Amino acid sequence: MQKTILLIILSCFLVLTGIYTASAAYKFFNGEDWIKIDEKTCPADLKIQMKLLSLKAVEGGSMFSGTPILAQNEQSVNAYIAAMDNFYSNEANRLIPLYFALKIASMEKQGIPAAQVRVYKAAIQKKLAN
Repeated sequence: MQKTILLIILSCFLVLTGIYTASAAYKFFNGEDWIKIDEKTCPADLKIQMKLLSLKAVEGGSMFSGTPILAQNEQSVNAYIAAMDNFYSNEANRLIPLYFALKIASMEKQGIPAAQVRVYKAAIQKKLAN
């Protein structure tokens, strides 16, 4: 059973990797990729698992910087998944890489003033436009 689930997860990952590799418009996993993780690319019961794996991959990368961006409890991770679903539901946010979207969600969760979060987000969008 576990091998089957792992095989399905790996298959979904490879499908998404193929989609990602085929796209030349951007170089990072972003909202365009996030919204593709749905019942069309994965069975419904694995949708959350794929999003969780995506978050964990970004978290792993952030640990190398010495500043992990995700809290270590499951409740918090589920909140981040919901936050990313909400964040990427706005088309204007879809080109923002997942790392920065999570950073924005973390800033909001920590109570950073909204004006400061907007400045950070605008700086990311300006950098992506160049």
